[in-house]
Amino acid sequence: MVDELHRCIVARRGLFAKGKFDLLSRDTSCLLGAFRNLVVQLMVTDADQWKARILRALSPNAQVLCDVVPELTRLLGEQPPVPVLGTAETANRLNMCFLQFVGCLATSSSPLVLFVDDLQWVRSDTTLQGAQER
Repeated sequence: MVDELHRCIVARRGLFAKGKFDLLSRDTSCLLGAFRNLVVQLMVTDADQWKARILRALSPNAQVLCDVVPELTRLLGEQPPVPVLGTAETANRLNMCFLQFVGCLATSSSPLVLFVDDLQWVRSDTTLQGAQER
């Protein structure tokens, strides 16, 4: 069923990211993995267009997401370092950048579908900040 949905979305010029939570790790690695795979897909389809679009959305903080989704560096190139902030500000910046990233990927003409399998295994205290600390 998921593969059929994937084919339908992609046929309509949409984006499809798929991840699966792991009972043992129970963290955001599944979500980050889904977006890592999605970035690889973007590199094969109109890489220059996606690069410009993502840089417009994330600049000057693109490095924040490059740190947690390393494939973005392959697409965007090396990015300038971001200023060091306190813990709360760093978490807020990461969340803001991730929302901007998703916002630039998902449009009315190119919807983004995020399929997450085994979501019941995620811990209630899981955050993107934890992924950045690794």
